[in-house]
Amino acid sequence: LVYDKLEDKDKAILHYNKALKIKKDFAEAYFNLGSALIDKEKFTDSIHYFRNAIKFKKNYFEAYNNLGVSNDKLGLYNEALKNYKKSISLNKKYIEAYFNAGVLLNDIGRYKESLEYLNEVVNISPFYPSAYFYLALLNCNLGDYNKAIFYFNEAKKNDPNNASIDHMLNSLEGINTAFPPIKYIINLFNDYAQKFDNHLLNTLSYTAPKLMRKIYNKNIEGIIQDNVLDLGCGTGLAGEEFRDISRNLIGIDVSPKMLKKAKAKKIYNKLIEDDIINSDNFFLASFDLIIASDFFIYIGDLKNIFKKIRNVSKENTLFIFSTEKLNQGNYMLLKSGRYAHSESYIHQLLKQCSFNIIEKKDVTIRKHKSGSIIGDIYLTEYIL
Repeated sequence: LVYDKLEDKDKAILHYNKALKIKKDFAEAYFNLGSALIDKEKFTDSIHYFRNAIKFKKNYFEAYNNLGVSNDKLGLYNEALKNYKKSISLNKKYIEAYFNAGVLLNDIGRYKESLEYLNEVVNISPFYPSAYFYLALLNCNLGDYNKAIFYFNEAKKNDPNNASIDHMLNSLEGINTAFPPIKYIINLFNDYAQKFDNHLLNTLSYTAPKLMRKIYNKNIEGIIQDNVLDLGCGTGLAGEEFRDISRNLIGIDVSPKMLKKAKAKKIYNKLIEDDIINSDNFFLASFDLIIASDFFIYIGDLKNIFKKIRNVSKENTLFIFSTEKLNQGNYMLLKSGRYAHSESYIHQLLKQCSFNIIEKKDVTIRKHKSGSIIGDIYLTEYIL
């Protein structure tokens, strides 16, 4: 426990294993070892230890909750929910299990059920700040934006410097910022990294990278691109689609946890952790193909980033990207916290930066609540 509290998880795991060799039915050691493995993001390994903790301590409500956390992180949502509910049945006042169940149900679109669990958290403990933040997100999903603003403001009382709260309040109050706070982006995707692929592909039916590759194949045949840049590469969903036509594929992202997932896929020749908006460190070469799949939805004013893209382009560089659709104006911060861009604005920027449009296509990018997100995919070419 001393090593655990000092954040030395490797030594903690070593000593928990020693304890289990001495006492094979030591439920608390199994639990603590499993919890340390969660901290190291070894979720599959942790499951064995939580199950043994429960085996030797039948009503171990904390172990059921943490077993649910591991299931949740692995995308095993039904198992996770079952274990959260079991934890609650064993301890009706255990806030963590209510909170985890509420967040999971919100993530998978079961909003009314989520509301019940998150309300129970604040009923048991009115000073649980994370519950107010997720109640705000939940009310955004339910379309009750006044309640969402109320709950974001409640969360802000306990966390006044939270960049995510500031950004979401801007989105709900109609403040059309040019850029989100960089901390918002880092926190959003670090929190999302473990379940990103599963949630986007299986829950939201995310199709942008596949649609981009389809448009690319329609217009560009039989060319292997020497140097390819994947902007905001995330876990590598676009990289997977374009790997086979890339000799040297470079991914860049601001989230270290997303990059860790991308690295595990072994599809990139190089991965760079950097703030693309505010840094020029990675723009030291020229590229044959530049990809930006669902990258611009996290930036409002695209003028400077388009100039940076132009600066690393050469004659006939291809630039393929997606946007969320906006019918008028240049760009808008939506209530979702993402940005949409108008066709006229994108055309203007492309013209200023000497990119010709090869093809532009209206597409359905992903599911959203009971509908879909409509966007545009552009395939363009740089002409000197």
